[in-house]
Amino acid sequence: MAPFANAGGLMLWEIGTPTLGTASAGWAAMPEDASTAYTNPAGTVWRQGIEMRAAGQAMYGDIGFSEGGLTNVSGNDGGNPVGWFPGGGAFVAGRLADNLGWGVALAGNFGLGLDYDDSWAGRRFAQESVLIGMSAIPSLSWKVHPCLSVGAGLNIMGFYFKYRSEPRAGLIPEDARFKYRDTDIGYGGNLGIIYRPVPETTFGLTYTSKVEADFSDRVTLDNFGPLFEPLVERFDGTKTEIDLNVPATVTASLQQKLTAATTIYANLAWQDWTEYAGVGLEIDNPDQTSLRVNRGYKDTGHFALGFATLFPVAPCRTGRCQPGLPMTAPWHQRRR
Repeated sequence: MAPFANAGGLMLWEIGTPTLGTASAGWAAMPEDASTAYTNPAGTVWRQGIEMRAAGQAMYGDIGFSEGGLTNVSGNDGGNPVGWFPGGGAFVAGRLADNLGWGVALAGNFGLGLDYDDSWAGRRFAQESVLIGMSAIPSLSWKVHPCLSVGAGLNIMGFYFKYRSEPRAGLIPEDARFKYRDTDIGYGGNLGIIYRPVPETTFGLTYTSKVEADFSDRVTLDNFGPLFEPLVERFDGTKTEIDLNVPATVTASLQQKLTAATTIYANLAWQDWTEYAGVGLEIDNPDQTSLRVNRGYKDTGHFALGFATLFPVAPCRTGRCQPGLPMTAPWHQRRR
């Protein structure tokens, strides 16, 4: 009897934007730097000149597994299939005119990878599984009113998909090998609105459309025993198509300055994972086998709240910072 579990989707918010410091709160309502070219294309017209930003980080994932004596397949726990992986992005934003802005963003927030040890007890089902999406987003924005701007971008998304397993080889003790790998490019759209009725308050709203990925590769079957020879001869090298959809998202954000030193940020977001739940499979064989599997995923939502504060720091008087110096004007501002 397994316990009930809830989980989010495959989208990461850690792409080198300043929202790393606010739990991603304020995602769509922060036009203060070039990363708005990704988080909300309506924000690029709020920049004063051409600005560039690039940032990266190393992230670590840890997944544990125990077969609990419930399998007759020899093997170990597979180790940690995630480990260290990179994240980040590059962004450029500027203005073509007083009421017209532009931006370009390069980043990836979709997908993840698993790679278990060769002797993992679950290798019959999956040994390695990788699905990664990277986006290039050129965009334009228009300030329709001193307090309101709108923006739109084209999401050009590159995909990489790899799946590898070691199923039973039949009557021989060795493991067989099954492999599938392909790349694709899909297209979608990003829309955004930014409303700043007063300098202390900023509202942001973004919509990103779904993006379709269609993978097509010839499956590789190897090292199967004589029991499966007829099937291997029929399906090895068979062209197989797999299609899936990156879900659409809606994000509403607030940036509210409470005092000259403190600002709060909030997010309310929705992601259409029911669209991602359906995966189509078509095998190019004499019977033209095709099927569509609905994995039963449900839409997900999230709420985020964060804050930033500025605090005064005494200036260095002699080239080296000395503790215990009295505060003297002018104060320096530092973000914490």
